[in-house]
Amino acid sequence: MKHLQHYLLLSMAMIAYPGVNAHAQNTHSFKLGFEGGYYDYRESGLMENVGGLYGGFGEYKLHIGEMSSFLPDTFMLESNIKGGSADYSSNGTGSLDGVGHFLGEGRVLMGKQFQASNSIKLIPFLGFGYRYLNTENTGKLTTTGHRGYERESNYLYIPIGLKMNTEFNQDWGLDVAAEYDVFVDGEQKSHFNAVRSDYPDAVNQQSKGYGVRASIDLTKKTDSVGFLVGTYIRWWDIGKSNVEQNGIFRGGYEPKNQTLEAGIRAGITF
Repeated sequence: MKHLQHYLLLSMAMIAYPGVNAHAQNTHSFKLGFEGGYYDYRESGLMENVGGLYGGFGEYKLHIGEMSSFLPDTFMLESNIKGGSADYSSNGTGSLDGVGHFLGEGRVLMGKQFQASNSIKLIPFLGFGYRYLNTENTGKLTTTGHRGYERESNYLYIPIGLKMNTEFNQDWGLDVAAEYDVFVDGEQKSHFNAVRSDYPDAVNQQSKGYGVRASIDLTKKTDSVGFLVGTYIRWWDIGKSNVEQNGIFRGGYEPKNQTLEAGIRAGITF
């Protein structure tokens, strides 16, 4: 994708930035665990993939003490990787069960921590995110005899949101996050060469859309590590792509589509 290198460079700069304050009192925290649940991708009136995705997540947070009041003092790295299968159905090309899915996501965030009360901390944040989705049904036939192929989806986006940490007492707490994702750039690659050897692969660019997401984690501290259990929801609404101008797929495009992910997660904190 044409903007990916720029975003990677900016993300690396965000990660390196905290090192400028060598004398600050830094605190580090981690979350590692499992997440999974419902997955639904649809192109309204055309097709739908419904199934489940399961995998793991990891989060790292660095908080720097004694920072200037106007500078970010909290830096976060977040990722999740999931796999699974979904059932495909459409109005024109039949249906197919067990379509393989792989989803990976990485995010770099920075924000400013505020002590709202003795038990509540707030972190407004923004950052950069990259999402990759692979849908694989090469060689499979639908109920109407249409041959499947591999699809790759790439999103670049800017997360803008708020995280809240509430402590009920010394052991129990609640981590809540909500955000709006500004869609920057998308690329869809369809490997039509798997359908017929004389077909070229098609690449479509996307520029319109948005995402929203929220999560809630109940946390429990112990003397060694902590534990969490929670739930999440993620939604994407992406507009119609550009129209292909060359080759045998001239006039082809990616339709407007929506994706819903919702599930549970559990893990450890340290």
